[in-house]
Amino acid sequence: GGFPPIRDAWLTRAVGLGKEIGVNLASAAITGIFEGLDEQGALIVLRKDGERTKITAGDVFFPTA
Repeated sequence: GGFPPIRDAWLTRAVGLGKEIGVNLASAAITGIFEGLDEQGALIVLRKDGERTKITAGDVFFPTA
């Protein structure tokens, strides 16, 4: 039980997984690849410099082609 099965089910349905996203935070805007969710539900973004950033609150958007 707990969060892991919910996380797994959510990730199987997640739009944009493995694709570029943007996130507007209170203090900055970042872009990177949407890698998934961590064990606490934070969004994981792989940035161009190789850094993984965990996002717990922000406005997420998917760039249009």
